[in-house]
Amino acid sequence: PKENYNFEFNENQPTYAQISFEPDLVNGDYQIQVLAADASENVAASPSYRFRLDEPVEISDVLNAPNPVRTNTAFTYNLAQPPNQVTIKIYTVNGRLVRTLEDDSPRRHYNETHWDVRDENGVRLANGAYFYKLIVETDDRKIEKIGRLAILR
Repeated sequence: PKENYNFEFNENQPTYAQISFEPDLVNGDYQIQVLAADASENVAASPSYRFRLDEPVEISDVLNAPNPVRTNTAFTYNLAQPPNQVTIKIYTVNGRLVRTLEDDSPRRHYNETHWDVRDENGVRLANGAYFYKLIVETDDRKIEKIGRLAILR
């Protein structure tokens, strides 16, 4: 994929150029090297730099739509890095767990999990208010976000 980069060159300083490069990377080990060529095809190479990206998993923009729900809804959220697992638990206002949705392969950035407004036994839930808890798990952390939804048919 084409990455975002910016190249600046000043004709008053012909031996100097500035490149800013902002790749979209998952956590891991990387190596970068810059190769440059002039109009005469003379090639120059920078030293090779190694680095490790270890950005924490963060979650944002958690919501479900549509809300109120009639027949189905989608829980959406953004992740800074991919976690091990994402679980969505739906509860009644009294705290009774009615459904658990699991995503074993969540991705970076935008994610979406659909729900048919049925409990664990396949029975459609009654009109009313419900809560959901979105749980993001990594090797060493657990992040939880709580939201609410209404079912109105």
